[in-house]
Amino acid sequence: MIQNYKSLDALWCDWGTAIDALMKYKDENEPLQKNMHPWEFEMAYVVTRQQGEYDISAIFNSYNSYTNKQVLLSLKVEVMNRDEIFVFTVKRE
Repeated sequence: MIQNYKSLDALWCDWGTAIDALMKYKDENEPLQKNMHPWEFEMAYVVTRQQGEYDISAIFNSYNSYTNKQVLLSLKVEVMNRDEIFVFTVKRE
């Protein structure tokens, strides 16, 4: 089953532990450059699998005032066996 989210609050309410891991990863591994605005949540979707496993893909955006370009960040969380959480960057452009 696939669920779409446009609100970070709604996503947090439904998938709190995984979103905590995602936000921590973003803060530690995807720093903002000097001329960038803060990351803003754009959208996410959750794909539930068997036995409580699921994936969350989330997109954030920022604006670089030096280059006058939008920067997109795509992150993914994989939750396996209900407690193994893996977070990684899919794309940053």
